[in-house]
Amino acid sequence: MIESSRTGINIWGNEGCELPGKGSCDACCNVKPFIIDYGYRDPGGNPFYKPAEKDCPFMRRRMGKGEGCGVYPLHPIPCQNYHCSQELPGIRLMLISYALEEGLVTQIEALEAVKRILM
Repeated sequence: MIESSRTGINIWGNEGCELPGKGSCDACCNVKPFIIDYGYRDPGGNPFYKPAEKDCPFMRRRMGKGEGCGVYPLHPIPCQNYHCSQELPGIRLMLISYALEEGLVTQIEALEAVKRILM
Protein backbone atom coordinates (compact mmCIF):
# COMPACT_ATOMS: atom_id res chain seq x y z
CA MET A 1 0.00 0.00 0.00
CA ILE A 2 1.22 3.47 -0.84
CA GLU A 3 1.23 5.90 2.06
CA SER A 4 -1.14 8.77 1.43
CA SER A 5 -3.95 10.63 3.10
CA ARG A 6 -7.67 10.42 2.57
CA THR A 7 -7.67 13.60 0.56
CA GLY A 8 -7.61 14.15 -3.16
CA ILE A 9 -9.85 13.02 -5.98
CA ASN A 10 -11.12 9.46 -5.55
CA ILE A 11 -12.14 6.89 -8.17
CA TRP A 12 -15.59 8.48 -8.28
CA GLY A 13 -14.20 11.91 -9.20
CA ASN A 14 -15.02 13.38 -5.77
CA GLU A 15 -12.98 14.54 -2.77
CA GLY A 16 -11.94 12.11 -0.03
CA CYS A 17 -14.31 9.15 0.30
CA GLU A 18 -17.43 10.82 -1.07
CA LEU A 19 -19.61 8.76 -3.40
CA PRO A 20 -21.38 10.29 -6.41
CA GLY A 21 -24.63 10.18 -4.39
CA LYS A 22 -22.86 12.08 -1.55
CA GLY A 23 -22.64 9.10 0.83
CA SER A 24 -19.38 7.64 2.16
CA CYS A 25 -17.66 4.95 0.14
CA ASP A 26 -16.56 1.92 2.13
CA ALA A 27 -15.37 -0.29 -0.73
CA CYS A 28 -11.82 -0.28 0.65
CA CYS A 29 -13.23 -1.53 3.99
CA ASN A 30 -14.14 -4.75 2.19
CA VAL A 31 -11.79 -5.24 -0.75
CA LYS A 32 -8.44 -4.44 0.86
CA PRO A 33 -6.63 -6.70 3.36
CA PHE A 34 -5.23 -4.85 6.39
CA ILE A 35 -3.15 -5.70 9.42
CA ILE A 36 -4.43 -3.33 12.06
CA ASP A 37 -2.23 -2.90 15.10
CA TYR A 38 -2.11 0.35 17.07
CA GLY A 39 -4.15 -0.96 19.99
CA TYR A 40 -6.77 -2.88 17.99
CA ARG A 41 -6.50 -6.53 19.00
CA ASP A 42 -8.39 -9.73 18.31
CA PRO A 43 -9.70 -11.80 21.26
CA GLY A 44 -6.35 -13.65 21.43
CA GLY A 45 -4.44 -10.38 21.89
CA ASN A 46 -2.92 -10.44 18.38
CA PRO A 47 -2.93 -7.52 15.94
CA PHE A 48 -6.23 -7.50 14.11
CA TYR A 49 -6.08 -8.88 10.55
CA LYS A 50 -8.88 -8.09 8.13
CA PRO A 51 -8.65 -10.36 5.09
CA ALA A 52 -9.44 -9.19 1.57
CA GLU A 53 -13.07 -9.36 0.46
CA LYS A 54 -14.37 -9.51 4.05
CA ASP A 55 -16.16 -6.62 5.69
CA CYS A 56 -14.18 -4.81 8.35
CA PRO A 57 -15.95 -5.11 11.72
CA PHE A 58 -15.73 -1.31 12.09
CA MET A 59 -17.89 -0.67 9.00
CA ARG A 60 -21.19 1.10 9.57
CA ARG A 61 -24.03 -0.56 7.68
CA ARG A 62 -27.61 0.50 7.39
CA MET A 63 -30.00 -1.34 5.10
CA GLY A 64 -27.04 -2.86 3.24
CA LYS A 65 -25.58 0.51 2.25
CA GLY A 66 -22.10 1.62 3.17
CA GLU A 67 -21.74 4.51 5.54
CA GLY A 68 -18.01 4.51 6.09
CA CYS A 69 -16.02 3.71 9.18
CA GLY A 70 -17.71 3.32 12.55
CA VAL A 71 -14.60 4.45 14.42
CA TYR A 72 -13.76 7.38 12.13
CA PRO A 73 -11.89 9.74 12.86
CA LEU A 74 -10.11 7.40 15.30
CA HIS A 75 -9.85 4.62 12.74
CA PRO A 76 -6.60 2.64 12.49
CA ILE A 77 -3.57 4.30 10.90
CA PRO A 78 -3.40 1.95 7.87
CA CYS A 79 -6.95 2.99 7.07
CA GLN A 80 -6.19 6.68 7.62
CA ASN A 81 -3.28 6.44 5.17
CA TYR A 82 -5.26 4.64 2.47
CA HIS A 83 -6.80 6.37 -0.54
CA CYS A 84 -8.22 4.53 -3.55
CA SER A 85 -6.68 6.99 -6.00
CA GLN A 86 -3.24 5.50 -5.19
CA GLU A 87 -4.23 1.97 -6.24
CA LEU A 88 -3.27 0.23 -9.46
CA PRO A 89 -6.02 0.17 -12.09
CA GLY A 90 -6.96 -3.48 -11.39
CA ILE A 91 -7.63 -2.76 -7.71
CA ARG A 92 -9.59 0.38 -8.58
CA LEU A 93 -11.76 -1.73 -10.88
CA MET A 94 -12.34 -4.20 -8.03
CA LEU A 95 -13.41 -1.32 -5.77
CA ILE A 96 -15.85 -0.09 -8.42
CA SER A 97 -17.24 -3.61 -8.88
CA TYR A 98 -17.76 -4.00 -5.14
CA ALA A 99 -19.50 -0.62 -4.85
CA LEU A 100 -21.81 -1.48 -7.75
CA GLU A 101 -22.59 -4.93 -6.33
CA GLU A 102 -23.39 -3.42 -2.91
CA GLY A 103 -25.67 -0.79 -4.41
CA LEU A 104 -23.43 2.10 -3.36
CA VAL A 105 -23.36 3.47 -6.92
CA THR A 106 -25.50 3.16 -10.03
CA GLN A 107 -24.38 1.44 -13.24
CA ILE A 108 -23.92 4.84 -14.88
CA GLU A 109 -21.75 6.07 -11.99
CA ALA A 110 -19.68 2.87 -12.16
CA LEU A 111 -19.21 3.27 -15.93
CA GLU A 112 -18.08 6.87 -15.47
CA ALA A 113 -15.51 5.71 -12.89
CA VAL A 114 -14.26 2.97 -15.23
CA LYS A 115 -13.88 5.55 -18.03
CA ARG A 116 -11.71 7.70 -15.74
CA ILE A 117 -9.44 4.73 -15.06
CA LEU A 118 -9.10 3.77 -18.72
CA MET A 119 -8.39 7.30 -19.98
